[in-house]
This record gives sequence, C-alpha cells and structure tokens, in this order.
Amino acid sequence: RRDAEASARAAGVPIELVGKVFELSEYVADLDPSLTDPVTLLRFQMASPDSIHGAHARLRSFSDWRKHVDIAGIMEEWGERDAEIGETYRWRSCPTTERAALLAPHFFGNRIRAHTRQGRPILVLRLGAFDIEGATREDIADAFIKPWIFMIENTFQACRALSLRQRELVTTTCIVDLSGLSMAWLQHMAVLQEFAKIINNNYPEMLGMLAIVRAPSVFTWIWQMAAPLLMEERTRQKMLILGQDFQNKLNDHAE
Repeated sequence: RRDAEASARAAGVPIELVGKVFELSEYVADLDPSLTDPVTLLRFQMASPDSIHGAHARLRSFSDWRKHVDIAGIMEEWGERDAEIGETYRWRSCPTTERAALLAPHFFGNRIRAHTRQGRPILVLRLGAFDIEGATREDIADAFIKPWIFMIENTFQACRALSLRQRELVTTTCIVDLSGLSMAWLQHMAVLQEFAKIINNNYPEMLGMLAIVRAPSVFTWIWQMAAPLLMEERTRQKMLILGQDFQNKLNDHAE
C-alpha cells in the first residue's frame, strides 16, 4: 500500500485524497488499466467526494458504457491516433468510413490543436451552426451521437495524457459559440439533453472552464430554463458568458 500511495502522490493526487484514491483502486483492479491510473481515479473520486462506493459504481458504469457503445470502434471510425504520450494517446478528427465522412461537415464541434496558457486542451462547439431542426425532421439527430462521443473521448484522452505527463489533474476549456443560434433549440431540448447526458454520466471533473461566446441577448432567459436540464451546479459555476466582443476576455484564458 505504501508504494501505491507514493505513486498516487507522484502522479499529482492531492495528499488528502491519496487514501481514497488507493481504496478506489482496490475496488476496480479488474478494469482496463487505462481507466485506473491515479488521475482518472481522482476524477471519479472528486465527483463522489463523500463516497468510495459512489465513485466505484460510477467508474464501473463508465467501463460498462464504453463496451456498450463500442468506444474503440467509434474512435477508429471518426479519427486516427495523433501522438503517443507515455502509455496513452491523443486523437485527431479524421472520418474513416463513408458514413462518417458524410456526417462530419454537419457536426458542430471539435478539439482544436491549441491549448490555453494553463496547458488545457480546448474544445470548441458551434451550436448555432448545427441544424437541429433539420436533423430532427429527417430523424438523423441520433446519427450525431457517435461523433459527439468521439469528440468527448478525444478530449478525455488528451486530458489524461497531459495529466500523466505533467503529474497533475488537467481539465479542458470548452468554448461554445452561439452565433446563429435559433429558438428551434428550445423545441428540441431533448436532443441536447441526450448529448449532455453522455458527459454528465461518464466524464466527471473534466471541465475547467466553459466560455459562452457571441451569446444573443435572449440567451440569459433561455439559459435560466435550460441550464438545470443540461448540467450540474458544480459545472454551471465554471461558466463565463460573453457577448460579441469576447476576444480580450477570452485571451485572458486561452492563447
């Protein structure tokens, strides 16, 4: 145990959580090693700070979900390995099937290659560019779940790789561009909830900052209704809402 706890401290686990992370590792020793490194265990323990069993159940559910959706198949269909870092890797978006290539131009997000000054990966979502009304009308909204999973898993792997290399918990900065956002989103909130549920249920403690840019004046009213349906209070506290003139404030956080 002493060696395991020393390894957790060396990986950047705060000393007050080393014991809990070690105990959690004992419960999940049978899982894929890519899910049981100290910083990944730390994410799940932080999401259930008062319960080892809660963290254990959530991590095991995450493992089962990955098998159910065939995470390996999704990653191979929507991207390719970009750069090896230690025992993990990053991906870049690169559709490898005809179906993925047809859908890719209509998807609304990606992890870009830039990083914040703090070294965080940057995820960019252009919700206003996504024709949610058309996708729902043509009954193809579910087809965008796989590229969404690819994008989130891609970001998770980038955070994990950097965490292991830097020996500290690395989170992501998400920039959501609302330019062109229509009121149609309110009519199809269930679709957005399905996207949000994938993150909320499976990828805890991954977000460092959520920047909403080019927010229309009506957004505050919309957000008051939508936010409780889409994210937890802990996540909402990390949000920064900016209007059209957002560059200077955003540059305080990202290069």
